[in-house]
Amino acid sequence: MKPTYKRHIYLINKDFQVKFIIYTLLLALVTIATFYGMIYFFFEESISLGVNAGFPAGHVYFKFIEDSRSDMNTYFIIASAFVFILIFVSGLFFSHRIAGPIYRMNMYLRSIAPENLATTINFRKMDFFQELAISYNKRILFLRKMATEKPEKLIEILKFKKGEKVED
Repeated sequence: MKPTYKRHIYLINKDFQVKFIIYTLLLALVTIATFYGMIYFFFEESISLGVNAGFPAGHVYFKFIEDSRSDMNTYFIIASAFVFILIFVSGLFFSHRIAGPIYRMNMYLRSIAPENLATTINFRKMDFFQELAISYNKRILFLRKMATEKPEKLIEILKFKKGEKVED
């Protein structure tokens, strides 16, 4: 039975998710710094073009470049903050979709008791690694079928896997 409420725990596997988010934010910072460097280079080149063209220091061209640089810095800071927040939130939700199935499988395997060895596992609809739950459930169904149809064969296989000698 599924709960009727929605949980809002976003850091399921705190160590993994924090590292993942830090990595994506550092990547965002490097990208933002690279773009800022390119914009800075563009404006410096524009000033050099004006100097090489022989414009005097107070020329309208230099005023235009400085005004444009000031406007660009303001827009760049706003856009960078937006992108940084967007990447943080995306990293949080993306890492949540990775950490959730791993956490669920870990908790499931820790809680297995002899009486519920053959229960299946399900992940949330939007989680990654759905194939892990499908593969696990297929294996459980196979073992359940073997246990009911050919229990002696299953015991033989399990003994062989443990390294015990199988008696003829």
